[in-house]
Amino acid sequence: MIQRALVNFRKTNQEIVIGELIDSFVTTSNNAHGLCVIKKLLAFCVQPKFDKFQYGIIERMAAHSIELSQSPYGNYAVQILLETYPPEHCIEVIESLCGKLVQLSMIKYSSNVVERCFERSLPPTKVRLYAELMENDNVSGIYKKR
Repeated sequence: MIQRALVNFRKTNQEIVIGELIDSFVTTSNNAHGLCVIKKLLAFCVQPKFDKFQYGIIERMAAHSIELSQSPYGNYAVQILLETYPPEHCIEVIESLCGKLVQLSMIKYSSNVVERCFERSLPPTKVRLYAELMENDNVSGIYKKR
C-alpha cells in the first residue's frame, strides 16, 4: 500500500509519505516487508524531483549504519543505498562505518556492507578503508596464518 502511495499520489502527498518513511527508516528497514518499501523509497528519491529528501535518508542511514549493517534486513537497505546513490552522496554513510570495519567484516550480514563500501567508495575514502583494515592486528594475524 505504501509503495503504491509513493507511485500514485500527487507530489505533495508523496512528500508526506517520504517524510514519514524517513522518520521510521530504521524500524522499516529491519523488517522483510518494510525493506521492500525502503527499496522503493531509495529508488524514488534518486529522481531529481525528490532529491531534496536524499540528505535526510543519508543522514538517517549514517546515524544507524552500524545497527542496520548487522541486521538481516537492514544490511540490504545500506547496500541498496550504496549501489543506487552516487558515491559522493554516500561518503557520510561509509565514514560512519569507519573504525568498525574489521568487526563488521567478520559478521555475516555486515561483511556484505563492508564489501560494498570498498566497491563504491571514491579513491581517497578507499585508501582510508584499506588503511584501517591493514593497520588492525586481527587482520594482519589472519594474513600471517595463511
